[in-house]
Amino acid sequence: MKFRIALALAIASSICGAQDRPDPAAYQQLFRQVVELKSLGGHPAARTMWGGLPLKTPRLQEVIGLTDAEVEILNAAATDCMAKIAVFEKAMGPLVFESRLEIADTGKNSDELAQKLKDLDDQRDKMILAHVQELKSALPSGGFEILDAYVRAPADAKKSLLPDVDPPPGMPKKLF
Repeated sequence: MKFRIALALAIASSICGAQDRPDPAAYQQLFRQVVELKSLGGHPAARTMWGGLPLKTPRLQEVIGLTDAEVEILNAAATDCMAKIAVFEKAMGPLVFESRLEIADTGKNSDELAQKLKDLDDQRDKMILAHVQELKSALPSGGFEILDAYVRAPADAKKSLLPDVDPPPGMPKKLF
């Protein structure tokens, strides 16, 4: 059933003229959430919230509709991509600092600095898209289409990957 919905969304987006190129920002957000979700699952202390209320950590298999094997492939790609982005962003630090100083001093970035920042953004996007391409190649038939349909779906139309508070028995969920 989930595959049919994902396939219908993918077909509809291609008919409506949606870009074939995946959105790097959307995939970066997905990769970040996947890595954070994986790290939450491994730490029992992170499973409780303030006041000791238990958290329900969503399973990617249920939220996105992937198999266990496909989730492992996604976890590996997301972890690798976010590790590379962290190194990349650390290296960008001095340039970002320079940019902020220049804006504070002159009110804008020089053309040269603006171009450097744009080039770095483009490099990060290429890095993300390379991981998306790896996913497309590594996931079995239909798996990438399900994932891509989830990523492309509007935020209000898809289930969240964020942990949710599990209210105590007898308490309505609306209070949390």
